[in-house]
Amino acid sequence: MVAAIQAASRPVSYNYAAVSGNAGHDRAAQEAVWLQGVRRILTENITPEQAVDEAIARIKEILSE
Repeated sequence: MVAAIQAASRPVSYNYAAVSGNAGHDRAAQEAVWLQGVRRILTENITPEQAVDEAIARIKEILSE
């Protein structure tokens, strides 16, 4: 019963690729663009602003392909 309640109360994930018709959304998710930015902040000491700018640039690149 607890498992059923937990499964039913989870937020529903939104499939941007299916809604937009652009498979680039799936590719951006598979590349974990945002997580790569967090990793670079922690390991390469770049600023959060740099990481966000790079992530946005990469996502735009993926979506334009």
